[in-house]
Amino acid sequence: FLKTDIHEFFGSIQYDTLLDMALEKSACRRRKHVIARALKTCFYDGHMPIGFITSPVLSDLYLHKLDKKYLNREDKMLLSILRAANHLQS
Repeated sequence: FLKTDIHEFFGSIQYDTLLDMALEKSACRRRKHVIARALKTCFYDGHMPIGFITSPVLSDLYLHKLDKKYLNREDKMLLSILRAANHLQS
């Protein structure tokens, strides 16, 4: 059993990186300015705050690639991974 916490997780998420990820998943890249403006409202002083209601949802988008990487390994290594926002448990 392993449990870990990603230190300073929400504060470490960068707006530009998350915007690129959101646009990568978006079917409507022509509306980049709308997505960018909406995403900007989820940040405070350039960082994603812990208390905003949108932070857990956006953190899921941010960690999507990590989740996929671990899901591919679960079957091979008989692992079970549980992630809730910035907490990982195996």
